[in-house]
Amino acid sequence: ENSDYHEKMGTIIIHFTVALLWSYACAFAPRYLFHYDNNKMPFAIFMSQQDKIVEPYPVISQISSINWIGTCRYVDADLVHLRELKLTGGLRYDINGTSVRLSSFLTFPNGKTREVVMVGNSESKSSCLNLRKEGGGPIRMQLTELGTDTILVNEIEEATGKIILTSSLSIVGGSTNDTELIQISHEVGEGKLSINGHQVWRLKEGHADVRRQ
Repeated sequence: ENSDYHEKMGTIIIHFTVALLWSYACAFAPRYLFHYDNNKMPFAIFMSQQDKIVEPYPVISQISSINWIGTCRYVDADLVHLRELKLTGGLRYDINGTSVRLSSFLTFPNGKTREVVMVGNSESKSSCLNLRKEGGGPIRMQLTELGTDTILVNEIEEATGKIILTSSLSIVGGSTNDTELIQISHEVGEGKLSINGHQVWRLKEGHADVRRQ
């Protein structure tokens, strides 16, 4: 009987000690160590998944607020590199909350430049980011992020829903100074010519006045 009594008392003491230690932990530990549920006892965690701050656009955020300037090598439908076709251009992403603004320009061999600004955000029913030209336009861009370094893009005719150009943009380079964007675009054609041409862009961080040189 004595042994049973001592065993029960030992169990009670252990339970009481654990409860006491837990109460002290709740009272004095930093708040961020605990996640509280109104319907359950609190349990200790270190930054739950719900508490982590997640960037809405993890790939775009790496290259945002930077002017990316570069050149394009153009290849026709027969995979012939048109060396005489000199194209230069650039792009810049800016993020404001869940909204994204894409500013881009393209300079043709005759020196004329076309500038486009597109804005948008992720729609609730889709994981894609949809950008449309400021003031309206016939084309929208649909973007999705792949992994930590790649953006996939479709340019779509609003009226028909047809994809007219598809691209991939990848971040390459081991350090900030060496970072480069490689964008490869394929122009979608008609009939037997399913691809009209290919654009291979290499872009590096530049300054706004580079566009005017």
